[in-house]
Amino acid sequence: MQTKSYNAKILLFGEYTILNGSHALAMPITRFSGKWVFSKDKQAKDLKSNLVAFADYLDELAVKGGLLSDLNLQNFKTQLLEGLYFNSNIPHGYGAGSSGALCAAVFDRFSTLKILNPTNEDLLDLRLKLAQLESFFHGKSSGIDPLISLINQPVLIKPDQNNIVQLPTQTDTKGVVFLLDTGIQRKTEPFVHLFKEKCKDEEFVDFCKQIVLHNEKAIDCFLNAEWEELFETIHQISLLQLEHFNEMIPNDFVSIWKKGLESKLYKLKLCGAGGGGFILGFTNDFEQAALAISEEKLIPIFRF
Repeated sequence: MQTKSYNAKILLFGEYTILNGSHALAMPITRFSGKWVFSKDKQAKDLKSNLVAFADYLDELAVKGGLLSDLNLQNFKTQLLEGLYFNSNIPHGYGAGSSGALCAAVFDRFSTLKILNPTNEDLLDLRLKLAQLESFFHGKSSGIDPLISLINQPVLIKPDQNNIVQLPTQTDTKGVVFLLDTGIQRKTEPFVHLFKEKCKDEEFVDFCKQIVLHNEKAIDCFLNAEWEELFETIHQISLLQLEHFNEMIPNDFVSIWKKGLESKLYKLKLCGAGGGGFILGFTNDFEQAALAISEEKLIPIFRF
């Protein structure tokens, strides 16, 4: 039995602006993951049903000559009959890449062409193949989520290239990137559609140009461990998102969002599409931030 885990992913910077060609930074998080398990109990049967449909979908693509990945689909189907299923605690509809982790696991286990140590040159090709797999779940995929789960490394995403990057060395300071759990499942597509509709307005397009500059500055600050400047930049992103992306912020969390802007304790920003799922937070003192947000669930994912 394979015991390798496929971690969840977070788009740390680049939400929405990536659709307009800006840079983005995605990273794996170990707090949530999935792995292959064999079992024939009822739970496994329920979890496996979608995998059978997925295997049939891939088989249809292969028959038509349209499958980009070299997968041993017969082996996949045989193992499903033997009780194979993907046991995952990655929450669905949270922007953490639950379907991406599954696609990475399928590709990794059943691909006949193994890439053990992918280089930057391999990433675009891998993204295309993985995007096709994930299209079964979302209709259209960038391939970023399954890529991060597959290689388990942070990636700087640009329009024409993807680069594996090193995150700054974690220190013993109190700075933390955290997830705020809204307790709300959401679908990505309606919010992406809303964003594209908003982009038809020239004033909104001008705003996007502003936030792209802040976003790319935040990526540089984060990768270069310039924490004080990062916190100031996150403040600007948080302020702009509150003003222009208010539809993507759940109503019950607007006051918490504003409280962060008014204080020096923490700042919030969208995590992926927003509308629920996780909200990303940055703080210089996680313990005090947790007290300030009190009843809400905070999950630390990176210390700086």
